[in-house]
Amino acid sequence: MGQQQTLLLILGIILIGIASGISYTIISAYALQVERDEIHNEIRIIAADAYQYKNSSAYIDANNNVYNVNGEYTGYQIPLKMQKTIFATYSITIQIKDSMTLGYDYTLDKPIRKYITSGMIQAKSNKDTVNKIFVELDYNGKLKNFVYQGEFH
Repeated sequence: MGQQQTLLLILGIILIGIASGISYTIISAYALQVERDEIHNEIRIIAADAYQYKNSSAYIDANNNVYNVNGEYTGYQIPLKMQKTIFATYSITIQIKDSMTLGYDYTLDKPIRKYITSGMIQAKSNKDTVNKIFVELDYNGKLKNFVYQGEFH
C-alpha cells in the first residue's frame, strides 16, 4: 500500500470517527428533548385533571341550594396510572394561598369559606432522577413558573 493510500485510509477513519461522535451527540440531544416534551404533555394532563377536580366540588346547604364554593385543589391526588409513567414519576403539593368568607350556614353554624389554592407539580425523570421539572398550577388552572433541573435545564 502506498503512502497516499495510507493517508487516505487514516483520513477516512478520522472522518468516520468525527461523524459518529457528532451523530451520537445529536441523537442524545434529540432523545432528551423528546423526553422533556413528553413530560410537559403529561404535566398538562395532570393539571387538567386537577383543575377538573377543583371545579367539580360543590356545597349543598340545608335548603338544597347548591354552591360551588369548595373550588379548591385540596384533597386532589394524581391518578395512580399517572403517578409513574414511562418517562417520569409525578407528585403534587397543594398550597393554600388565601381564603375568604362567602356567607354563613346557620344550619351547620359555621361560615362558608372559599380557599384560594394552588398546586406545585414535580416531575422526576425515570431515566435520570437528576432531571426534574417543577411547575406551579395556579387557581385558574394555568401552569406557570417552570423550573428545570439537571440536563433539562
